Amino acid sequence: MAYLSKFSLLLLILISSCAISAGQKGLVQGIAFSVEQKGGVCILSALTPTGEKREYDLGIGSKCFFLTEKSGEIRREYYKDVSSHVFIVAGGSLEKESMNYPVEFASEDECGMLSKGVLVKESGEISVSTHVDRSTIYCPNSKADEKIYWMFAHWN
Repeated sequence: MAYLSKFSLLLLILISSCAISAGQKGLVQGIAFSVEQKGGVCILSALTPTGEKREYDLGIGSKCFFLTEKSGEIRREYYKDVSSHVFIVAGGSLEKESMNYPVEFASEDECGMLSKGVLVKESGEISVSTHVDRSTIYCPNSKADEKIYWMFAHWN
């Protein structure tokens, strides 16, 4: 019976990776997430273990990406006090000319200054932060301090 459960889980993961359209993908709490640009906006898609697909307009512009671990998995933090896993989607525009400090490392084509937190409760409930962080430049290979994850978990 345990073999059947493991097989079912593997099959669900394989199906979910095929069912979500092209873009950056990852798994959090058994939910398959992806981000992609559609019509000039960043869309977060979620495919639940029951097969329900949900989409969220993140409101951070046309380019977006997950902040990830070196392994490529979505980086997430867990906060027991809110019973949630939190991950960050970043992107949006980057206008170097308007900055008061040098940002030579950042490519306007790849990097952005907007980020939002996504909370996944232990129950599987998904919520997107109402707060948009505009304090940091993120690029596809960027990392965020744990304080940013905490902020999204507790300011939601």
